[in-house]
Amino acid sequence: MNEQIFTPDTPTDKPELHIEGVEITAPAHIIRREDVAPEIWTRGEAFAREIDEKFIADFEREGDKMVHVSTFAVIDGMIYMTYYANTESAAEDPNHQTARLVYCPVDAPTEQTVLDIQTVGDTCGGLRVKLVYDTIFARADENTLL
Repeated sequence: MNEQIFTPDTPTDKPELHIEGVEITAPAHIIRREDVAPEIWTRGEAFAREIDEKFIADFEREGDKMVHVSTFAVIDGMIYMTYYANTESAAEDPNHQTARLVYCPVDAPTEQTVLDIQTVGDTCGGLRVKLVYDTIFARADENTLL
């Protein structure tokens, strides 16, 4: 499997926590392969393989420390994605996020157009944007994404 589809962890100034490798003596539950129906295990493996084999592109932008994809669609050979990103820390924190729309051709996924739609601190309709949460889009008709 492709081990490179996930971005390495973001470095932090927080102290590293070391937990001794002590045996867990009272686990709430342990899920073993033999506890799962074979068809469910097979579907899980197929799902993991499909994610790996059909990897499209890395939409992360340089400087992003956390991203959360909310909407993704392929329309007429173009990939459209909305997500929010935090460029200050790896926290999923609506006080420090930017809402984005990214699009690119399916056959040229590195040729991306990235639009920062709204960032905390921006002004919209005369009001200051205080928080940025989930970003979504919908296809209204053949020519319109909202």
